[in-house]
Amino acid sequence: MPVADLASTIHEIPLINVDRLVKLVAKYNRKLAKAKQPLVTFTEGDRVVKKAFYTDSEGVSRSIGYLEYVSITINGLAPSIGGYTLAAVIDCSLAGAIITPLEAGDYTPFRSKANQCDHCNITRKRNTSYVLRNVSTDQYMQVGKTCLKEFTGSLVDPNDYASFLTELADVRETPSNTPRGSEIMPLVEWLAYVCANATAHGFVSKKAMMEYNDKVDDHRKAIQSTANRALINVFGDHDGSGKISWEALEQSAKDMAVLVIEHCRSIVPSSDYDLNIVNLANEDNVSAKYFGYTASMVGMYIRSNLKAREAVKDDSVKSEWLGAIGDKFDVGAKLVSVRIIDGSYGSTYLYRFVTGEGSIMVWFASNEQQIEIDQLVNVYGTVKKHDMFNGTKQTVVTRCRLYPKPR
Repeated sequence: MPVADLASTIHEIPLINVDRLVKLVAKYNRKLAKAKQPLVTFTEGDRVVKKAFYTDSEGVSRSIGYLEYVSITINGLAPSIGGYTLAAVIDCSLAGAIITPLEAGDYTPFRSKANQCDHCNITRKRNTSYVLRNVSTDQYMQVGKTCLKEFTGSLVDPNDYASFLTELADVRETPSNTPRGSEIMPLVEWLAYVCANATAHGFVSKKAMMEYNDKVDDHRKAIQSTANRALINVFGDHDGSGKISWEALEQSAKDMAVLVIEHCRSIVPSSDYDLNIVNLANEDNVSAKYFGYTASMVGMYIRSNLKAREAVKDDSVKSEWLGAIGDKFDVGAKLVSVRIIDGSYGSTYLYRFVTGEGSIMVWFASNEQQIEIDQLVNVYGTVKKHDMFNGTKQTVVTRCRLYPKPR
């Protein structure tokens, strides 16, 4: 009896499917051991991160984001058994034949004769048949499951081999969904989504989110961290909503992500946290385990920029409170920042001004104002509160109107 020729084959499979491959190889090896045949082994090779697609029930190719794939070399498979290779599996149990190709080829002619067998020449109701290809002549023939071992004359049951190849093809497929925590994507792309949200809503860390939400007695007023907002934009909310494609993302956010990475790579570490940030910034990709950690890079970059701006200010100029609470005022000032705060009842716009004397004014406006950063205006309004922020005096104002500042 001929023994199956052994060879090595290379396959690219999703990394999250490796455990399935381990179980599949172990199951097949138990059968090979009983037949006293050489066992199958496999080795892992290079890994690559790329956009993953699967084909849905309607034949439409859909993306599930990014996955890590690994090159697998399987050693000991039999490319030919008795001079034939298994080309396709035919499921004859249904009204119409379901053909699973194991190699490229046109198997349309076999759909109309799914219950035939070219070995025993008997046509009867079958559950499974196989299409074999002669490795010398490339001629195809169809053999029923019960005739396969007799036809090939192999010590290895060809049905076991066929089952292994069929399941291997399934292992190579991209799953239609991924277990939470298995996601991975290019670092620059992840940070671009974080930057977009930090720009639109201000940067909110996980700690700040938890501290704020602990004090809120109405869940509708709860806020989300910047990382959570970015995750929804990348992978979608629980109902699939909220996703934003990479193409639709603002170019400014993509550019900012590059600057964030450059900044974090240049940090001189002074703590374990800094060391972790530097190491993560030097990676090309980021896994779900570190989505939150790397999101903090954006907060670090923003804080660094703010400190740099503060450093160029005249240290002799100190912010002082304006007037008394309830006083009306009309003062010239420059807009230095705008932050949009989303809430259950709409958006609030936080405008931050600096007067010519260096005093800071903060205005929570319900409507967006037609004003640009660094623009000089006259602000007319009412003093609402004298506040302290990071050790600096600031005046919270309300019911404001803005007028162009005379030159």
